[in-house]
Amino acid sequence: MVETVLFTMLGDTILADPVRRELVARWRGIIGARGPDIHAAAWNVVHREGVLEELARASVPVVAVAGGEDHAFGVELSRAIAETAPLGRLVVVPTAGHCIALEEPLALVPFIEQLAATLR
Repeated sequence: MVETVLFTMLGDTILADPVRRELVARWRGIIGARGPDIHAAAWNVVHREGVLEELARASVPVVAVAGGEDHAFGVELSRAIAETAPLGRLVVVPTAGHCIALEEPLALVPFIEQLAATLR
């Protein structure tokens, strides 16, 4: 169960990277400490209701950030989000899975800065 949730959350690069072994071990412990309910919680996140209909009416910039190694949704969902939102944009972080902010936080900085600049 723990390994399934880890595989859903994290990309292949971080799971195989010996430099990040401690980070993966930390999250393995966090997930394992949640007990059997974590599997149901992860399933509900992956199978939640979509938001594309709502995003079609968005009047603000939407940046859909996808991990190139996302085992939960893949890039396709983020692409659909970016294409559906009138002011949508797709950003792909090739070496990240579903938890981009955990795996590649510095890769997000330029995109957040660009988005913030459009809102000023």
